[in-house]
Amino acid sequence: MLRRWGQQYHVSAANPFKLLANVGADVPGAAQFIVAMKIGESYEVAQVTAADWRRLAKACAIEEERMMELLTAMVAAMPDHVTDARDQALRCGLSAAVVAPLAELLIGHVCERMSGMGLS
Repeated sequence: MLRRWGQQYHVSAANPFKLLANVGADVPGAAQFIVAMKIGESYEVAQVTAADWRRLAKACAIEEERMMELLTAMVAAMPDHVTDARDQALRCGLSAAVVAPLAELLIGHVCERMSGMGLS
């Protein structure tokens, strides 16, 4: 299917974003073929280790410690971003009973991942 769409729309079948731009995100199953960048041996962020990030840095010719500093800064900023998104969702009228616990779960997950990777 992807190869056929790629040929039809003159885009790479390996580029899900170009395919979606032509086919549309509302096509049944469209979200199933959007994949994240594989880091280490996994597409699952929860399975990516500090060692995987260091290998990625080396492969991209980025100083490993700089990569870890950037990663730490991004992860450290996540709770504030989640809190901002929660507040905006509440201002827009979304249910506090759903939004608040979800935000807390996300923040807890980020803190857990930071600790697990030695980034806290």
